[in-house]
Amino acid sequence: MKWEQLRNGALMSVAAEAGFEVFVTIDKQIEHQQNLAALVLTVVVVDGKSNALPALLPFTPFLGNLFASSLERTLYVVEESGNVLQLREPRSR
Repeated sequence: MKWEQLRNGALMSVAAEAGFEVFVTIDKQIEHQQNLAALVLTVVVVDGKSNALPALLPFTPFLGNLFASSLERTLYVVEESGNVLQLREPRSR
């Protein structure tokens, strides 16, 4: 889609305008970089130890379950245990 040059905020806006419903990222700092009360789409953070495929594959069933549910336009953090946090404001650092 040639969106490589876009940063998170602009990327989320363009994605929402293009009809995407969920923004999936491994950027753990996004909760502190975006206004969670004004998200243009649902954001899901995969909270893995690495961005390498072997570290991310175990999240597949957790993400499948999350996407099968009714999602709000807020930020979700999927932890390695499968626990899903729903954040409406950033956690303390």
